[in-house]
Amino acid sequence: MAWNFKLRQSTLNGSELRPMESDRNFGDKRRHKRFRLKMPAFAVVDNSLALIAEIVDISSGGLAIRYLKNNGSTINTFQELDLFNPDIGFYLDSIQATIVSDYQIISRHTPESKEMRRCGLRFENLSSDQIARLENIIRSYSEAT
Repeated sequence: MAWNFKLRQSTLNGSELRPMESDRNFGDKRRHKRFRLKMPAFAVVDNSLALIAEIVDISSGGLAIRYLKNNGSTINTFQELDLFNPDIGFYLDSIQATIVSDYQIISRHTPESKEMRRCGLRFENLSSDQIARLENIIRSYSEAT
């Protein structure tokens, strides 16, 4: 298998050289199957910064988001998220999550003055109601990745 490497800036680990995600097989490392939502959905990540991120994929254990770095700041280690899609009317608030990765995405479609980042978050301390609502969102509005 050929590996493609990119230099990515990680707020947790500094600069690192690692395989592009499309070239790695996460199947045996992940505890929860990932799903891509069939329509755009968003996460309000930091209410003080009003940071809204696009949900890349989601599972019962966490999610990946894509966001534009805002005013030189990155996401903190621990967050409380609100997940939503206004078109289908789902809103899941006060989801506690811990950041497991946060790195810059190198793309020719992002202006040089802006920095696009991808962040992986693990859900923490979900209530039984939050778990049920999250599973319903995944079952109703997603497809396996």
